[in-house]
Amino acid sequence: MRTAIQILALLGLCLLCGCGPNNDNPAPEPTPRTVLVYMAANNDLGLNNWDARDIAEMRKAVEADALNGGRLLVYHDDYNSTPTLFEITKDGNNTLRTYSTDAAAIDIDRMKEVMSDIKSLAPNKEYGLVLWSHGTGWVEDEGSRSAVTLNPYSFGAHWNDNGSQAKMKITSLAKALEGEDFEFIYFDNCHMGTIEVVYEMRNAARKIVASATELPLEGMPYDRNIPVFFEKNLDITKAAKNTYDYYCSPDASTNSCTISVIDTRQLDNLASVTGNIMASAPSLPDDYKPIPLFRQSVVADGGIYDMSHYISALDIDASKLNTWRSAYNSAIPYHASTQKSYGLDTSKFSGLGCNILQKASDATILGYENLSWWKNVISRNPALH
Repeated sequence: MRTAIQILALLGLCLLCGCGPNNDNPAPEPTPRTVLVYMAANNDLGLNNWDARDIAEMRKAVEADALNGGRLLVYHDDYNSTPTLFEITKDGNNTLRTYSTDAAAIDIDRMKEVMSDIKSLAPNKEYGLVLWSHGTGWVEDEGSRSAVTLNPYSFGAHWNDNGSQAKMKITSLAKALEGEDFEFIYFDNCHMGTIEVVYEMRNAARKIVASATELPLEGMPYDRNIPVFFEKNLDITKAAKNTYDYYCSPDASTNSCTISVIDTRQLDNLASVTGNIMASAPSLPDDYKPIPLFRQSVVADGGIYDMSHYISALDIDASKLNTWRSAYNSAIPYHASTQKSYGLDTSKFSGLGCNILQKASDATILGYENLSWWKNVISRNPALH
């Protein structure tokens, strides 16, 4: 009996010792977030090692304890190599899966496959996504090439063995990511900060970060932004500010940047009030000069222009304009720009770019008529039919 009592007393003492100090200083809970950087780099960007530079920046951040218990994954479809999904940890890169080369990173099925893999291989409560590659906003891959002065991408570019290039339409990108419910999508690409792109992507993420103009080759400063992605209380605006601050600093190759944060939950309201304006068949002054955000001319009467500047120039009453501005500002909680971006005057940048259609045939150019923004909003203008 004494032995039994002694054992019970000893066990009680152990329990007390085990509960005391640990309750006073509980271990912090890890960040419940997995972030995927999706690098479509089988192109000139990969050929010139811009992907490797950004991965090195990620590695630098991770080595400085940026993950806060979260998980950072990279899908890397590099130039002329085997596509790989790997995790960056303090101990190195851990390969999670390799993929066949018979599908490009910009294929819908491959993208869906990778999205499914990250949820099974790195399950978490929240997910964030960085899309890394080329970009030309709303411009689709197929269309009237005789009217363009560039090779349009929309999102990504994949160099095929026969020398041709494959690209991904924005409608295809939205189809691949719809319903994924990301906390954020950060476009590390040129020209994705247009209303046509973010409206198409509104069902894929709560917040979107994007640039309406060209983004310099070094792209997002990953060493500055990876820590933001893994903060306990995520504030994606900090990442946008970091990017802007970087391009205002002497560290950047050029002081050219526009950057915006878009709250996708506000886009349906913005579409509604914009559609109401379009339904009144508003006209522009004959001498109207839009603010271009695309350095090259896409088509004679189309491209990417500052959206607020355009809407504000329409012949609509003050009440409608004020309602529109309220909806617009609610959808863009943050935007910033340098004074110029590759020679373009961006000092009055308002947060989003858009195409400007002036006649019915404009909708048929470069796939514009396939976009949800056209179908749900701009097509309400009777003058464009």
